[in-house]
Amino acid sequence: MRIEIWLFFTILVGIVSGCKSDSMQKEDTAGNKAFVMEMIGQKKQLTDYPDRASDSMVVYEPSSLPFGGTYRGMKAFEQFYPKVRAFYDFKHFHLLNVYADEDKVFAISKAAIAHSDGNILLCEQFTFRGGKIVEVRLYIYDYDGQPIHKLIEQAG
Repeated sequence: MRIEIWLFFTILVGIVSGCKSDSMQKEDTAGNKAFVMEMIGQKKQLTDYPDRASDSMVVYEPSSLPFGGTYRGMKAFEQFYPKVRAFYDFKHFHLLNVYADEDKVFAISKAAIAHSDGNILLCEQFTFRGGKIVEVRLYIYDYDGQPIHKLIEQAG
């Protein structure tokens, strides 16, 4: 019985220490937050920071947007992102706040829609692994009286 208990704890310690591999290192939460604040606050593009995106990055955009869909990899990102730059009026794009916790960074922005008189709130969720973005999810909030589909129609 003692050998079984000893063997159980030996295996358990091995499993726990094996889980603390490089792939499970803590993220540089403050560094990732500062990066997102700089990139969005200065209205730069992810392509301006090629070393910060994983080759396997996945970007999820809401289907209600003209460029909505799932994009895998930097090449797919580079193909759809010009549509993003044309959709928003970046002269009236304001970063409101950035929150970070472990491997996640959330950026909240107020974005004007180009060729319209409307705004929406964006919440971008960035997931980091090893200091690189592996996933981006965009959530939107449209204001009362300014539903996103009407703003898209107005923008033409």
